[in-house]
Amino acid sequence: TILHHLYFIVKNMTKKILVIGISTSSHMNETLSAILMGYFTAHKTGEVTLVGSTPTGPQPKYYTLATFPWDRLNEYDVLVTLGPIKDPTSQIANLDELTTVHVQAITEFVRKGKGCVAIHLASVLFNEDFTKMLGGYFLTHPPILEFTIQVDDTHHPITKDIPSFTVVDELYVMDYNHNSIKILLSATYEG
Repeated sequence: TILHHLYFIVKNMTKKILVIGISTSSHMNETLSAILMGYFTAHKTGEVTLVGSTPTGPQPKYYTLATFPWDRLNEYDVLVTLGPIKDPTSQIANLDELTTVHVQAITEFVRKGKGCVAIHLASVLFNEDFTKMLGGYFLTHPPILEFTIQVDDTHHPITKDIPSFTVVDELYVMDYNHNSIKILLSATYEG
């Protein structure tokens, strides 16, 4: 469902999608990378470029954080980020970390009106500017459990016509700035 609405965001305007944070060392990143690649390719939304550790499956364009031409970031329409990463394939310490320079490029990209979809570990507190851009950060999650996701904004194009639903997953507990974000979906855990 979420990936369907991620596709809705980009289907009419996206020619080039940049996915940062692909890593086969994480089950979540590997799964998301496969789904994103398959989904965008199947719907022919445009070119997909990958940045991070080598994912499984086809990879039309692939870079590490160190080799990606950051001065060309504005050529992309949407950035999908799976989290602050270190490239486990890198043999040199700290060569492929998401640095302050990368974060400045990403936050400027968003400031200019480009799209950013932050998934899963992207909300981990690792850089103040990035957290400010997202409007919040991850605190914790309980063990995997069943919970209900409430639709808080039934008029937004992403959540329109979606009823509340139940999932079994990690429920991320977040701290966020109420004045800087618009909540579309939410869930409650222990009050």
